[in-house]
Amino acid sequence: MASENSVKLIGEKIKALFESAGISQRQVAQKLNLTPGGLNSKITGRIESFAPSFLYFLNSEFGADLNWLMDDSQPVTPVVYTKGVTRKVKDDDQLFNQMKNTEGVKDIIKNLLDLSPQERNTFKDLITQYSSLKKNLKKS
Repeated sequence: MASENSVKLIGEKIKALFESAGISQRQVAQKLNLTPGGLNSKITGRIESFAPSFLYFLNSEFGADLNWLMDDSQPVTPVVYTKGVTRKVKDDDQLFNQMKNTEGVKDIIKNLLDLSPQERNTFKDLITQYSSLKKNLKKS
């Protein structure tokens, strides 16, 4: 039986995995045909062991490295993925979930949609330039 701290750490890693994928626990529960409460019981450790099918799901659906997930010496973040595993979460679905679950993004998008295509393109270019500058500063 895993210690209470181990189970809690695994739960935190699972939450980080969902957050990184931009998907809510409710959405994951639906994919697993579980109630949100049932999934929460697994994540919070009220159910102390994880079925092999649940671990397989985390690996196949999200590409989670199971060694990272089960190893207490590994930190919660960054999330570690299995090398060479293609995640099933579609890029558009993942992006949509991240936009939906990230505070403030919905308002930004609403405001962008009120602009003309030309104005939106200007903001796109501005954000692209900012991102490039930020990446270059990190490299320095």
